[in-house]
Amino acid sequence: MQAIKRRILKKLFHILAHLPPWNDEEVLAFKVGKDHCCFVVTGPDGKQLYELAYYTVDEINENFLNQLLVLHPELSQSFKKILVSYDHSGNVLIPALNFKSENAPLLLNTLHGLSNRSVVLVESVLENEVYSVYAVPKEVHDWILTKFPTAIYSHSYDWGVKILPGDNDVGCIWVDFSTESFSAFISKGEQLLLAQTFPYSTPDDVMYYLLKACQQFSVSPLEVKLVLSGLIEKQSTLFHELYQYFINTKFKNADWTMNEDNEYPLHFFAFLNGIIQCGS
Repeated sequence: MQAIKRRILKKLFHILAHLPPWNDEEVLAFKVGKDHCCFVVTGPDGKQLYELAYYTVDEINENFLNQLLVLHPELSQSFKKILVSYDHSGNVLIPALNFKSENAPLLLNTLHGLSNRSVVLVESVLENEVYSVYAVPKEVHDWILTKFPTAIYSHSYDWGVKILPGDNDVGCIWVDFSTESFSAFISKGEQLLLAQTFPYSTPDDVMYYLLKACQQFSVSPLEVKLVLSGLIEKQSTLFHELYQYFINTKFKNADWTMNEDNEYPLHFFAFLNGIIQCGS
């Protein structure tokens, strides 16, 4: 019975607005990780939300992605632009001065371990000052290239670095939550200090990683600006724990028009919204 359950996609939410006639001018942002995938369809300027869905499963593979197409045949339509975010934790950012392409797979394997079913991808970020090296399951990457041949793809850290607020002397921490992990981006002034994903099951886990990062990078929890997005509720124990240590805390909301009857907080969708803004 357990094996059967692990093959079923779980839909966390699905927002479907009144779509205008499809005219191939829509923009698609598609985010996929080890155990979750989500997508958003907007108008050509990225301001009007047309559709958004979020799914979790034990492991994202080709079969599940094909199942997603059956559930959402609209994903097979033509789009003006397709932006893909790989949300896999195996990633390393290397300063350009220290980067050697031939050593990238070995470094990634040393830090995170590589499966023989993975493909290693390399991209330049921060105006070619840093190289992002990361691994994606080959069947997932092949599926993306086949179904979305015109897609612009990057690791979620690369998108996050572009979205992260800069020029902040006291420091900024942006935390984006998934169901069982969170990505933390820390900057101070114009310098990126950290981009990393951490697993968590309790609020104490989150507090441990964030306070340890503050200590490591000499960032004061009482002064730093903490920006929250993703799957975190304002009334949750997790939020109240964070607010006890980080008094300059706010939510980062998606900047697009949604139906008045939408029941979900706008900060749930800030990362997808950020991808659209960066890619437009």
